[in-house]
Amino acid sequence: SNPPAQRRLEEEAACQILGAEWLHWTLQDCIYRTDPDSGRALYVSDDGIFGAVHSAETPLIAQIAELCQTLPAHGEIFAPLARGNHVDHQLVRAAAEQAFGDNLVYYEDYPYVQREGFTGLAAGWDEILVGVSAESLQKRIDAIAAHQSQLNMLFGGHEAMQQVVTAYTNQLNGERLWRRSTAPI
Repeated sequence: SNPPAQRRLEEEAACQILGAEWLHWTLQDCIYRTDPDSGRALYVSDDGIFGAVHSAETPLIAQIAELCQTLPAHGEIFAPLARGNHVDHQLVRAAAEQAFGDNLVYYEDYPYVQREGFTGLAAGWDEILVGVSAESLQKRIDAIAAHQSQLNMLFGGHEAMQQVVTAYTNQLNGERLWRRSTAPI
């Protein structure tokens, strides 16, 4: 079994469901990365995975930012808000900010944002509520379900995932995105 290869296949299947293009870089998930000096795993527990980014990973932010700048022409750039503090989400957010500045749209990291009872951001942020049609909600559920290797761990199975995703979307009356406020103080 090759979990990283399986995850890439799941990501491709999810993108196909959503009609999105995908690009895989050679970066590994945090659980596979090691300290270049000691060779020890950097993140060995949930506290590590959902904690501070290890100091040995600071250069990775610039590396990801450089990769971001090689992307094809684009409109808006979406980056993780890094709610839940998953280190990979933190690294991508920092790299996107380094590559693209403040002109980003941030998405809420699901399901972590729901678990922490997130209700919003402080001053300096604008909330963008996007309506989600029944068809779009079903595509979201199908795309999440494509990640078979994570369904049980994150949701306790397909049925539970479908229930919580539907309930959360209905609670918000759509999907919530964020952008830094541009209004003068």
